[in-house]
Amino acid sequence: AIILGALGVMAAMVSSVGLAFGQAAQAGLTPEQPEMAEELEELQRNAEAEAQAVADKYIVPSTVVVIGHFVTAVLLLVGAILTLRRASQGPSLLTLACAACILYLIGEGVLSAIVQIESLPIYERVAEEVMAEAGRQATPEGADAIVLMPKFMMAIIYVGLLVVALLSLVKIVFYVVSIVYLQKERVRALFRSDSDFVAAM
Repeated sequence: AIILGALGVMAAMVSSVGLAFGQAAQAGLTPEQPEMAEELEELQRNAEAEAQAVADKYIVPSTVVVIGHFVTAVLLLVGAILTLRRASQGPSLLTLACAACILYLIGEGVLSAIVQIESLPIYERVAEEVMAEAGRQATPEGADAIVLMPKFMMAIIYVGLLVVALLSLVKIVFYVVSIVYLQKERVRALFRSDSDFVAAM
């Protein structure tokens, strides 16, 4: 839980930078391709602009999600540290943090799904346009392989989305199990019996 909390704080800070600088941050993370044809560069710029327009459309809920990510990560980190130190309030705070993390993951998942649903047609169209332009410049031997590239590129995107969804599901299961465990009477009793532990430190 401490590791998840620390990673969550860092991820929230990175996400806040992305929201603050938008397309400038995206352009800075895009690798340079000096030998790209002018037509392909134009397609890439248009795709980035369209994707950023979709992101800007949901800037308010995205900001709320980033703030929620930071708050839940801090709660998780503090709750885990207090629990590790056997502070009496540790289990209660950690339970609250786990519940908040579940709500955050659900909200973030819904928002991501909405954004991806609107963004995927852009990626599909651009992939087809890029491959069509590359096909006009390719040799006849390479034309058949180029035809399959858009489907391959979209398959990679879908696999990536599936992996992210599975990781979120694993986290939710972890938080649910943690809440159930922390509610057990024998676990609570351990912290009640050692309630003076922190005060003595």
